[in-house]
Amino acid sequence: MSVPNSATRQPAPYSPLRGLVARHPAVAFLVLAFWFGWTSLIPILLSENGFGVLPIELPLTVVQTLATVLGLALPAFLVTAATRGKKGVRDLLGRLLRWRVGLHWYLFVLFGLPVSVLLSAIVLHGTAPLGALARNWGLLFTVFLPGVVVPFLHTNLWEELGWTGFLQSTLQERRGPLLASLIVVPFFALFHLPARFVAGWIVDEHTPLAQVPTVSLEYFVVAAVVAVFLRVLIM
Repeated sequence: MSVPNSATRQPAPYSPLRGLVARHPAVAFLVLAFWFGWTSLIPILLSENGFGVLPIELPLTVVQTLATVLGLALPAFLVTAATRGKKGVRDLLGRLLRWRVGLHWYLFVLFGLPVSVLLSAIVLHGTAPLGALARNWGLLFTVFLPGVVVPFLHTNLWEELGWTGFLQSTLQERRGPLLASLIVVPFFALFHLPARFVAGWIVDEHTPLAQVPTVSLEYFVVAAVVAVFLRVLIM
């Protein structure tokens, strides 16, 4: 009695490209991240927000969100789909909503920094900061919370899906969490380099073309130093 073809059919082998991605997922992610991310920033760099080649001004938040989603979240999903399939993609997406600690720890993170700043200001300036807080307490809900929550939802969440959720998570399997964090640092700093030349993003004024090489190097060094502490803290 013959066996049905479906019972003897073997899983389709990886294509050469998918096999390459499976062998080097971190490298594949970085290639896609810089390709998609930097390419998506070309319009704003050429616009009046950047070097002024094009006579248009683009909305900064929209471009920032687009660059984050295309440059970091999309590569993370693409490489995960190539290496772990639909199950891996669902797991990666599910981690965005996974609560690892109690609500009180999230509140501590959210309000810990402003409370620390207030206490430090009281030490330096007496009760004056408390008076200012009493007069302007409404700013906590109209400025502070929107300034934290809104960028988190449209940028930071998707950014860390790529850096922490995929890249650092992938590297730490063989390198450990600390070394994985440090490996990400130069790529993290380099990815943000184009934003240095967009007015209102990291700087308030356009950088003269003659100073581009110098300020690029300076920014990269400073950003890399800061990123060492940031990447380890996030991990």
